[in-house]
Amino acid sequence: ILFLFLASFSVAQNIVAVNYDETNLPVQKAAVQEEQIEFNSLSGDWWGVRTNLYKSGHEFNFTMKNEVYSSFAGNNNGSDYLNMFDFNASFDLNELWGWEDATFFAQILGINGTEPKLRSGAIQGISNIASPQQWRLYQIWIDKYFLDNSLSIAFGLFDLNSEFDVRATSGLFLNPSFGIGADYSGSGLNGPSIFPSTSLVIRAKYNPTKHIYLLAGVFDGVPGNYDEPYLTHVFNHSEDGVLLAGEFGFYEDGEDLNEGYGKYNIGGWYYPQAYDDIADIDDAGNPLRHDGNAGFYLNAEKFVCSKPGS
Repeated sequence: ILFLFLASFSVAQNIVAVNYDETNLPVQKAAVQEEQIEFNSLSGDWWGVRTNLYKSGHEFNFTMKNEVYSSFAGNNNGSDYLNMFDFNASFDLNELWGWEDATFFAQILGINGTEPKLRSGAIQGISNIASPQQWRLYQIWIDKYFLDNSLSIAFGLFDLNSEFDVRATSGLFLNPSFGIGADYSGSGLNGPSIFPSTSLVIRAKYNPTKHIYLLAGVFDGVPGNYDEPYLTHVFNHSEDGVLLAGEFGFYEDGEDLNEGYGKYNIGGWYYPQAYDDIADIDDAGNPLRHDGNAGFYLNAEKFVCSKPGS
């Protein structure tokens, strides 16, 4: 399995202070902060262009992910190759337009390859980038902060699993079964707004303290069509209905997965519209209709052991 990450960076702060007295000799005065940026990526700083773009509120990232899976048992031996191109850009709207505490984000995915699940016969997925081959505008949203950055409101095409039903430990695995719960991912007519199809949402996140958060979102109930290569179904249709999602969580010591980390949360979802029963039928042979479909989840994860230097 090969991962190739082409864009990441770190930001450092230096103190620069130079002034002169009446004798024209340099003396130390009030310090002025000057941002120094180090891009730790294969493509580098683009001869200074990337630094200038970042300072003016533009940030671009490109990732190419490649995976190879081979099956050595069963009636369908062989290999599968998957490739995902991920290009995303974020813009600080305060730097660009003077809109304070607001960010614009867009992400395009290009997915190719074959599904290893079909060859292996696994009940759940094997690769978390497996999808019908397509190019897609995956996310595009604006996020605005209020109340001293304790309240965030976002609107646009949004990946539900980027914030709801998330476990930091899931990032250690390739198998999508470790990601969003299989019950949540299989809900609704076409799943919730997750990879590879997202839907329109308005999402609110409130942090009353640095340890506690509350999440709520109203999503289009049917995120596109799984086999659609392009955006022919983005806006909410009246028959789609909505998905209502919520979550309450507590962090012990920050959101980074390291010593002291602990996260505990409870969340749920609800589709208020009517739906067909998947098994029961009426006397005429039509599926029985029900109003409302809901579920909930509980998560708990804790960093339990650390070794100095590791």
